[in-house]
Amino acid sequence: MNKILLSVFFIINETTILLSQDSKSVFFPLEVGNVWEYGGNTKDKMYVKNDSIASKTRVYIHIEEMIDDGIIVTRFLIKKKEGIYQCENINDHKNCKLFVPFEPKLGDTLYMDDDDIYTVTDLKATLKTPNEIYNEVLEIRGKVNGYAYYFKRGIGIIGKVDTENKLIHYLKKYKLTNINRPQ
Repeated sequence: MNKILLSVFFIINETTILLSQDSKSVFFPLEVGNVWEYGGNTKDKMYVKNDSIASKTRVYIHIEEMIDDGIIVTRFLIKKKEGIYQCENINDHKNCKLFVPFEPKLGDTLYMDDDDIYTVTDLKATLKTPNEIYNEVLEIRGKVNGYAYYFKRGIGIIGKVDTENKLIHYLKKYKLTNINRPQ
């Protein structure tokens, strides 16, 4: 009986830690209801549809991305102790790849998509978009295509540039469900 209670305590404790990550340390906040709308070459909308807690300490997040042409891309993201992982589906734990760490380091390898492997190239970059200038942002750059994505702590993905550092995709507006986060 004590082993069962101890196991339940550890599961609850680990889940609480994952769910209560400080917004200032999270580069891609995952709470149900969060919405990001983007402009640029493609105008799309990303939102966290639902989540579930399973397999002891994993928190599964279902994100749908609506692209201009109406295609819906579904991603499954899993929160682990070191960061957020992306999976093809919630049952495929072996092929999960690191999407963004909670505390990234220069040179970390990340996986934004299937076409390229990305590396953390700057921890304190600046990105200027039509709506705002963002300082102290995380820059990750593709090793093959040379495109870079930018993440802002407590907000998420704020932009993407091409190989010539021309802004091609940027955050227009967002809504985060956690009231302690900047709006």
